[in-house]
Amino acid sequence: MPDEQKKLKIQPEQQSNKLAICVNKRFSDKPSCGMRGSIEIANAMESGITERKLDIQVERIICFGMCTQGPSMRLIPGGDFFRQVKIEDVSNILDQLERIIVSQE
Repeated sequence: MPDEQKKLKIQPEQQSNKLAICVNKRFSDKPSCGMRGSIEIANAMESGITERKLDIQVERIICFGMCTQGPSMRLIPGGDFFRQVKIEDVSNILDQLERIIVSQE
């Protein structure tokens, strides 16, 4: 995955305390975030956020409309999309979230 998709971007003036993760499962041959591991990723994100005591909540949503690029997540409101996330990306994403939250304090 390109590095530009590995960074969560949010403007300093935008407060964000939600991370939306698509968990949609299509039970067909069409791609979906849920069938590519997003539920496991959402569980890992929730656990990591709790362990690190980050002031952010995970919101599981049904669809961003980017099934072919999933699993997808984004900081809301206004954050860039984070696509093709894998379970091994979770630690790096948590590090980025921690830096964003600290810079907002």
